[in-house]
Amino acid sequence: MKTTAIQHPASREVYGMVFDIQPFSIYDGPGIRTTVFLKGCPWRCAWCHNPESWAPGVQIAYTPGLCVGCGACAAVCPQDAHRVQDGRHTFDRSRCVACGKCVEACPSLALELSGRSMTVAEVMAPVLADRQFFAETGGGLTVSGGEPLMQADFTVALLAAGRAAGIHTAVETSGAGRPQDVERIARLADLVLYDIKAAPGDFRRLTGADYDLAVAHLGLIKKAGCALWLRLPLVPGVNDTEPHFANSARLVNEIQPERVEIVPYHVLGVEKRRRFGMADAALLPVVSADERQIAIWKTRLLELGVEARVPGVAASPRQGALTPPRDVGFIATNDGTEQFYMEMLPLYFTQDRKCDLLVGLHGHGSDRRQFALDPRAECAAFREFAAQHGMIAVTPDYRAATSWMGPKAEADVVQIISEQKRKYRINRVFLVGGSMGGTSALTFAVLHPELVDGVTAMNALANHLEYHNFQEAIAASFGGTKDTIPEEYKKRSAEFWADKLTMPLAITVGGDDAIVPPDSVLRLAARLRKLNRRVLVINRPQGGHATNFDDAMSAMEFMLILGDDGSDFQTDAREIPIRQSAPGGLAPPEPKFGDSDAGGRRMLKMVKREEKTTGNTSREFMYDGSF
Repeated sequence: MKTTAIQHPASREVYGMVFDIQPFSIYDGPGIRTTVFLKGCPWRCAWCHNPESWAPGVQIAYTPGLCVGCGACAAVCPQDAHRVQDGRHTFDRSRCVACGKCVEACPSLALELSGRSMTVAEVMAPVLADRQFFAETGGGLTVSGGEPLMQADFTVALLAAGRAAGIHTAVETSGAGRPQDVERIARLADLVLYDIKAAPGDFRRLTGADYDLAVAHLGLIKKAGCALWLRLPLVPGVNDTEPHFANSARLVNEIQPERVEIVPYHVLGVEKRRRFGMADAALLPVVSADERQIAIWKTRLLELGVEARVPGVAASPRQGALTPPRDVGFIATNDGTEQFYMEMLPLYFTQDRKCDLLVGLHGHGSDRRQFALDPRAECAAFREFAAQHGMIAVTPDYRAATSWMGPKAEADVVQIISEQKRKYRINRVFLVGGSMGGTSALTFAVLHPELVDGVTAMNALANHLEYHNFQEAIAASFGGTKDTIPEEYKKRSAEFWADKLTMPLAITVGGDDAIVPPDSVLRLAARLRKLNRRVLVINRPQGGHATNFDDAMSAMEFMLILGDDGSDFQTDAREIPIRQSAPGGLAPPEPKFGDSDAGGRRMLKMVKREEKTTGNTSREFMYDGSF
């Protein structure tokens, strides 16, 4: 089995084939980690979450739901692999040589390259950038795949670089490699996450590999002295069998790993198979493993003397207040494509319980995972807020990286809210978003005010006609440029429809934000004040394109507390607690402002002021210096 990493022909530097570098991971070892995913795996597990990792070389993913039928890919493809006829795109993968020209030409990100040749230094640059998070949470670098043993030299080089930098290192492997490579990696890694996929009798049928090979290297890892966590990927009705549980308990008793983890099946691999032109795995469930199923697995292992955990949590100071996020797929009524969102329920949730719904809309270039998993301040606040208030939290793809709340994304969010109301006893619906997501929250609220009871828009814009960044993505989402369809751009610009925003609105802005300048949302807030609407602006004059944890929490508190039935206020002053500390120190230090109550909490006050120019009375919700 060849495991030598690539060497650049003009140098002796070691290169590796990487298909993803995922910062802020909470599922691949202790603390917050950066996980480097390497391509190449000799096994063919039926449930694989990363089937794009199987092939050792570059591949192209195609997402039909993002394609706008423009034909740019067909125009540049030297192999004639792409054809567009009557707006319908076909991709002949047998002709494709993965040159990437179509990816560069695609304006809607429907085509994406998977796999990039990188040096150790190129990989370590983003890893080292997150060293502060590692130190604060006990995290570090994890090398995963694919199978890292397929690129053993590159994996060893990454581990050595991590160790030299004083970073905790981990490797996730199934042991599919040479014994000498296992020993080399175990000597450098602080932790090995080792997967046991199935019972001996089912192993080859489900993975295409030999069970004896899978367990042969466990002894070498323990002998090397590094920590060992045993992981059990479990798929409902596939490998969650009594022989698998009994055999796993036997291995745990023999090897004595420091920790045992259940890795619950989720449906992301099914979607990826389609994007990479692979056949669907017909034997797999169409829904992810839920909390009830996971509890059954944990109980059975506990009966066999094994205490198992589930990796990762819904990151918040109150761990366990929300269930871990699960993927939910649905067929979009707009165009018949399969779309996804993530759902987190309050702990101990019951179907007869009436709950508010909190919808988190991700930023440009991201997807549904951002508000569900990312530990950045805005996302951590979203989860903490939902947990504290017993809310159901959902995070839609809404057409993923290029959304900007175009017609298809809008239809998806309407459908998701409708589905949530059908499934659960939903009381009120609140929208929260940052950057593109904050902009999209404003757009959706003016288009569907009857569906929305409150909005928090962080670092957003309110006027698409004057905005100049991300124009290719916005045009792909809206169906044309601002020059060709200006009315569509105006329709989706909240500044022109302030009268539609009858619900409470909280806005956060940074005065030095060059990515999404705050001018348009500040004008929107001024118009809303003239309409005597409930609006909060948190303006950090020296701030950039981000909102800290405390400001995000305060904005959502405003949105929730004032998200009543829309009746007039009965008092001229109302106090809302202002949060001061973020989980894990992830938020920047908070400047001092405002008053404090007897308990030391900063307070946000609603004040009544007279508009000198018009004589009208308006209610403003403000920090010192907000306006």
